[in-house]
Amino acid sequence: MDKIRVAILGTGTISESHIRGYRNNPKAEIVAICDNNEARLNEIGDRYNIQKRYTCAKELLENEELDAVSVCSFPVNHVELALLAVEKGLNVLVEKPLGVNYAETQVLVEKVKANGKVGMVGMTHRYRNDVKVMKTLIDAGKVGEIKHVNARLISRRGIPIGFFTDKAYAGGGALFDVGVHLLDLAWYLAGTPEPETISGNTMQNVGPVNTLTINRWRSSNPYNQDQSVFDVDDMSVAFIRFKNGMTMNFEIAWGVNGPTTEGIYVDVYGDKGGASLVPLAYYTEENNVVMDAKLTFGHNDWFQTEINHFLDCVENQVEPMSPIREGSTIIQMLEAIAVSSERRREVVLPL
Repeated sequence: MDKIRVAILGTGTISESHIRGYRNNPKAEIVAICDNNEARLNEIGDRYNIQKRYTCAKELLENEELDAVSVCSFPVNHVELALLAVEKGLNVLVEKPLGVNYAETQVLVEKVKANGKVGMVGMTHRYRNDVKVMKTLIDAGKVGEIKHVNARLISRRGIPIGFFTDKAYAGGGALFDVGVHLLDLAWYLAGTPEPETISGNTMQNVGPVNTLTINRWRSSNPYNQDQSVFDVDDMSVAFIRFKNGMTMNFEIAWGVNGPTTEGIYVDVYGDKGGASLVPLAYYTEENNVVMDAKLTFGHNDWFQTEINHFLDCVENQVEPMSPIREGSTIIQMLEAIAVSSERRREVVLPL
């Protein structure tokens, strides 16, 4: 086929990873970009020499001949913009989180299914080489039946600056911002079993903070740079039961008064063996001897691998490794954690 014609809806910081990814792949051509923040739109357009710029997504989709879009807007607009693209018969890659509630993401799931095109959510960590190694072992049966998973991502002072702490824009705090990555990765490694019950607790732990001499993710949008709005969680924990009998401990935090983790920690415990992501290792017993194996891998550019995969799926019209239907289930579980916290009891899915 000819080059895959792509538009970028939303020009926040994350959009630059998409732009670079498409630019680095000869299969793709970036046709246009869109953002209602005209200053940011022109900044990105000038930086990457993209001439066609729109402040209205509907206008872009009406005027341009496209094959696919990347949705890189505020989370509260992800589903709305993705639906516009799907209704135009386009393939879509939606940044995480897929949406801010399960009901809206299910509407998108059904529309994508009816459209018959590729619907993918940007769960970048699925595309890491170390994850690929660990997933290969698990899928080959090396850990046997998975009994339990520990998932943890803790930052001592990693509260981002900008819209992230305003629920009206972000849909949630640490739970929806980085918790989506942690839960998705642990669930994916474990084989995406169907969730049954969830007991969760969300809290404002230490934020907002003005800690000196630390690097914090900062939104490119000028809104809320002083964190005057902080109405979201900065720490969440949960215990999840799945219908196949597996359980999961989940712990996420932007900020704590305690030790930090170096990235995402996932430990998978099975009846034949176990595997850990950090450090990447495999644990088992043979001939009554306990054995540990350090696993090796080559580092890769996760974003580039993700974009390459999306383009391959568009070219061949096959379901991606991180389909929108699975992104919707992740939102269902995140939403259930928040509801369980509010009700102060375990909840049964579906809510």
